[in-house]
Amino acid sequence: MSALSLASTGSTVQPRLVAFAVTGSADNRAAFDWACANLMLPDDIVVLVHAYSRNRMFAGTQSAAGARLISHFEVLLNQRGFLNYRINQREGAPVDVICQAVRAHGCDMCIVGGKRTNMLKRAVFGSVRAHTRIYPGVHHCHSSVCAACVQSRS
Repeated sequence: MSALSLASTGSTVQPRLVAFAVTGSADNRAAFDWACANLMLPDDIVVLVHAYSRNRMFAGTQSAAGARLISHFEVLLNQRGFLNYRINQREGAPVDVICQAVRAHGCDMCIVGGKRTNMLKRAVFGSVRAHTRIYPGVHHCHSSVCAACVQSRS
């Protein structure tokens, strides 16, 4: 049954909670654009998730750069009509931060942008996308995971 037919019958559809992992890469931005156009609905509550690491050499964190990145994605959400959103920015490994944010917010879906890498590169360097789907133990992502592998045009 479509959302239009539900609306016409007086039924209400609960908005979904959708987590989007933000990295700032061109491929991640392309995945965000694709998800806004094809997957997310205007009534969805979007949880922007960003993981940053501590800079051991200079004894600081990358949280300021992360805050600018999150602000940029907030503007993009507003431009596309997504007015309900939450921010989850934390220090830690991306896989852990994403999975914990999905659990903490009770997200129905998690969208991660993927780089178009081959099997050898994924085996050597790892993949957040793969780990959010099959990460063992307590850090398992308890929602549907959409890996949006959209190549940037730049």
